[in-house]
Amino acid sequence: MPYPHVVIIGAGLGGLCLAQGLHQRGISFSVHEQDISLKSRQQGCRIHIDTHGDSALVDVLPPELYRLFRVTSGVPQQRTPVFDDQLRQLTVLAGDGGTHLAVDRLALRRILLTGVEDAVRYGQGSPTTG
Repeated sequence: MPYPHVVIIGAGLGGLCLAQGLHQRGISFSVHEQDISLKSRQQGCRIHIDTHGDSALVDVLPPELYRLFRVTSGVPQQRTPVFDDQLRQLTVLAGDGGTHLAVDRLALRRILLTGVEDAVRYGQGSPTTG
């Protein structure tokens, strides 16, 4: 029995990662994003990808996109300070020996969008509310 068409709400990191996974498996999908473009809202700076996130990206991305992800990622220091929006230090994260990468959020969204662009519908909240 063929898979049903999957509707993904949101073209953030999670939605685009799901889109890549479905695309790699040949499952029909569409992504509905309320923003009018990929760059219409502030993305924040870098995000931290741990061993589990890295494994998920290996699973859903084609090899050339995974390589692009890795070459655009940095390796944070073994002890990384975490700050709030007032630049007050909240804590220090210590490495646990697993994979730890720092990646620009918008760069990662662009990588995740590659190859699935035609399935993304910008300027739509959900397929029923527009």
